[in-house]
Amino acid sequence: MAKINQSPKLPADVRRTQLLTSARKLFVKKGYRATTVEEIARHAGLTKGALYFHFESKEDILFNLVKSISERHDVAIRNAIRPGMSPSEFFRMAGHAAHRCDLADYSDLIEIWIQAIKIPRIKRYIARWLRTLVDVWETHVDSKYATDRKSLRDLGVLTFGLVDGLSIFRIISPGLVDVEAQNRLVRECFDVPHRRRKAARHK
Repeated sequence: MAKINQSPKLPADVRRTQLLTSARKLFVKKGYRATTVEEIARHAGLTKGALYFHFESKEDILFNLVKSISERHDVAIRNAIRPGMSPSEFFRMAGHAAHRCDLADYSDLIEIWIQAIKIPRIKRYIARWLRTLVDVWETHVDSKYATDRKSLRDLGVLTFGLVDGLSIFRIISPGLVDVEAQNRLVRECFDVPHRRRKAARHK
């Protein structure tokens, strides 16, 4: 076996990033199950021992990869939100955050998520993170757009589902996605305050 010539000593966070980047490329190319710890280390130009200094296992690498993806998405949303938003304003903001991603990059992220949710520990983490996103929605979208708290949260789940669905459409068939038209439809469907809808039904 050829000897690995490691690059000069680098800060721990740089080494971790090297390993996560290599793992991501290999997981997308070969799949999580088929990729070995040795392959990740070699791809990153490190030894297996160096890998285990930063991560406990291959599953730990995948967990941290998912965590870093989730945290970047979370920061993008939190930096753009403000209190009292309408549903369509939140939809537009979340959509812009997703659409700023390179299509090939976003496709890789979806592939990682598909592989990751098969692992119970990571699936539980993703479920908690999704609930946190809905919490953010609930505290920033004006409650006048729903009948009660549950309805407001259900609207948040629907909105995030639409954003993710359109992102997948962009990968598979970009011509189907007309951002402005879809934003307009969400505004027409969701931005009528509950009090106005209720009054209209009683006319």
